[in-house]
Amino acid sequence: MRVFGWVAWEVGAAALGYVGGLAGAGLMARPVASDLAVVLRNEVGVDRTPSARLRARLDAAVAVFEAGLAPRVMVSGGVEQPGDRDEAAVMA
Repeated sequence: MRVFGWVAWEVGAAALGYVGGLAGAGLMARPVASDLAVVLRNEVGVDRTPSARLRARLDAAVAVFEAGLAPRVMVSGGVEQPGDRDEAAVMA
């Protein structure tokens, strides 16, 4: 049982280190020139306003566009039910 505990601890520590490194790399990444910037979907409020997370994504896309790093921005989203909030339309 003692060996299993040690192995489980090492696997957990390795996974945590990997995730931490991945998050750190993402936070330190800088935009590079591209043909297209893509804004992935996220929550839209019942009042048809973007969530804070979606607003941050949109702001980043605008910054990339205004910096001349991407000549086009594509937004993605969905509609859960007919007549429901259209995420892509809110982002446009």
